[in-house]
Amino acid sequence: MREWIWRHIRIALPDDWEMMQHGRSLASGKCLFADAQRFRLELHWRQTAKPNLDELVERQFAAFSVEPGVEEVRRLRLGDWSGVGGELEDMVISRYLQYREAEECLLEIVFLWPYKTNLEMERAVLKSIEVEAPRNGRRRWVAHGLDLMAPADMSLDACTFTPAVAQMTFSDTGGHVQEHFDFHTRAPDGMTTLRDWLILRAPGRLSVQDERQDTCSEHLITTVAGHYTKSILPWPFSHRHGYVASAWFCPHDNRLYMHTRVSDSTVDLAATWQPDHLRCCAKLRHPQLA
Repeated sequence: MREWIWRHIRIALPDDWEMMQHGRSLASGKCLFADAQRFRLELHWRQTAKPNLDELVERQFAAFSVEPGVEEVRRLRLGDWSGVGGELEDMVISRYLQYREAEECLLEIVFLWPYKTNLEMERAVLKSIEVEAPRNGRRRWVAHGLDLMAPADMSLDACTFTPAVAQMTFSDTGGHVQEHFDFHTRAPDGMTTLRDWLILRAPGRLSVQDERQDTCSEHLITTVAGHYTKSILPWPFSHRHGYVASAWFCPHDNRLYMHTRVSDSTVDLAATWQPDHLRCCAKLRHPQLA
């Protein structure tokens, strides 16, 4: 079983189930997981006041009963989860509901089984689901090889997942501060040193104010901090933005990892920076989880 954490929801799934679709909104959305043959599970969430789950299940039962092609409709219950099930052609569908008061969030898990329900797997998956609580102002996300601690007051703004690159960007409400987390399976074209690459990745002309190298659990981490401008005019005729970034090659998986923070302000960057909010392997642990 492999752990995923998305939208503050932790879930353990079979190793060969991959996330194929994902939602970014905290208010409502879904993730779809599939193996090599078909979709296997849907994870839905919706922020709402506490509903009457019995009424919701009855409405689902009534709707499922009249859905074309659905047969053997039945009510389900596993632990604290309740829902409905049915059969559609060669597929057995199990839909479970639960309300998490800590998040004020209604969760729905939909299993899509070929031919026969795997009740033990359903029980194991539902039992694994927990809300990922904030720790020291950050919350953990785990997906597609990224294991990171994002600021709890930021929302997922963008993400890209390919076999070669994984990237997630979090932003505050006004877009004044962003944090980027990414890995590359190989060094980007044209990269000479990590220091030079970090400088080139700045969104504007960077004036380096601080740079260092630290060794952390066998990882040599390069950090560059400073301020940049997007204008051709020199400061004080152009606005300065803050920039701090760290990068390293993991000696265990040979990937390149990078964690970046950009801000409208040039304050509180390098002094409070912790690059190990991005974890590459078991050797480099998140400080909040140590």
